[in-house]
Amino acid sequence: MRRELWVKVRKEDQVIYADEYEGIHKAKVIETDIRISEAGRPGVYTYPYGKTGETGTVRIQYDHTEIIVNLEQLVTYTTPTLAALTRAWTAWKRYEAAAAEERTTFLYLVGEYAGR
Repeated sequence: MRRELWVKVRKEDQVIYADEYEGIHKAKVIETDIRISEAGRPGVYTYPYGKTGETGTVRIQYDHTEIIVNLEQLVTYTTPTLAALTRAWTAWKRYEAAAAEERTTFLYLVGEYAGR
């Protein structure tokens, strides 16, 4: 997400979390300006990640998972964008699985021809 949009992000906004290992997820911003209670002093809060508009840090939720991420890692939500990213990720993982299978076949043949 572009830096100039960070100040406009609000709680309950929809975003896209795209991770090369975990996949593509529609996520919801559940906290901006993340604050944590300061140890030893009840009622006093600190902002260890800074304010969202300045640092871009938010807490999101997707598939019952909550994580703290930077808005630079997120994509502005639109249905076509989510669909395009999901198709691309799915195709990539399909090719990755096929490549792993071809590697296994190759290594098996090398072992066969080497007489192992």
